[in-house]
Amino acid sequence: KAKNPDKVKKWKAKARDVYYRRTKQKSKRYQIAKKLWIAKKFKDEEAIYFPHVMDWRGRIYPLPNHINPQNDDLAKGLLEFAEGKRLGKSGARWLKINLANKFGKDKISFSERIGWVEKHHDEILKSAEDPFRNRFWEEADDPWQFLANCFEYKGYTEEGVDYVSHLPVNVDGSCNGLQNFSGMLLDREGGKNVNLTPSEKPR
Repeated sequence: KAKNPDKVKKWKAKARDVYYRRTKQKSKRYQIAKKLWIAKKFKDEEAIYFPHVMDWRGRIYPLPNHINPQNDDLAKGLLEFAEGKRLGKSGARWLKINLANKFGKDKISFSERIGWVEKHHDEILKSAEDPFRNRFWEEADDPWQFLANCFEYKGYTEEGVDYVSHLPVNVDGSCNGLQNFSGMLLDREGGKNVNLTPSEKPR
């Protein structure tokens, strides 16, 4: 039978797209495999350390490339503190805020973030109990860090405020250079716009 030129053309276009997607993902797959290999190699150590260097501006960077506290979502999601701390009420509050942040709910007030976590309590626990079947965590902006938070949240729900957490909770500045200038100049308007003054929602 004669080939249908239109179908052949469409098939070639699809095949080309698949080829380009796989080619682009090749380096990503390598990076993921490398990170997982390093994580498995060091997972039974009591603690690991990250040597840092400082550049001429005073910025500090970790030397290890594949896994470090300033790397991508997967690398950060694999790391935890060697020494844990009891959550307490304040820590439990920040755990919930961090959960919402990692999902992408970081532009609403703290009370709204806590409310979001309480609303999605069941999905968060299911993600921790069986992340392969329950894929809610994949919808997050930072899925691997969010999943790590889900495991901690499960521990908190089981043990309460006495739960000992090893999870880093990130708190980032807003335009740090402008924060410094606004603080030094006592600039109320500038300070308000870079979150130096109290506000219900972040600016």
